[in-house]
Amino acid sequence: MPGSADEKPLAKVLVSDGEPQLAECLARLANSAQRCHWHMVHQLDYKMWKDGAAKDDRRQMQKLLAGTIGIELPAEDVETVSEIDKLELEIRARDAQEEIEKLIRQFRVRGYKKAAEYIDNAKSKLFTYIHFWLSCGLVSP
Repeated sequence: MPGSADEKPLAKVLVSDGEPQLAECLARLANSAQRCHWHMVHQLDYKMWKDGAAKDDRRQMQKLLAGTIGIELPAEDVETVSEIDKLELEIRARDAQEEIEKLIRQFRVRGYKKAAEYIDNAKSKLFTYIHFWLSCGLVSP
C-alpha cells in the first residue's frame, strides 16, 4: 500500500533541482537526496541577478561554483574501490565543502544575499552521491 510505514524506498539517491515540494513529495521514494549540479550552477545566475550582480560577475561565480562541485566519479564498470581512491575522494569532497563555505561568505560580503542563501540551503545535498559511493565501496558508471 503506497505511503505505508513498511514501504521500502525505490532508490538509494533522489537527484532533483531542489524544489522543496518536489523533494518533500518524493522523499519517501529514496534513502537520500542529491542536488542536481547543473541546476545549482544555472539557478545561481538567477539568484545573483535578483541580487543585482553584473553579468560578468554572475558568469565568473557560476564557473567557480561549477569547478568546486564538479567532482567526478571514475567511469569504470562496477568494481571495488581501493582504499587509496576512497581517501582521495574523501579529501576532495572535504576540500569542496570548504570552498562552498568560502563562496557563501564571499557572496555575503559582496551583498549577494539571495545567492548566499541559495547555496547555503543546498550545501548539505551537494555531495550525497559521493558519500553514497564511499559508503558502498563500489565504482559504478
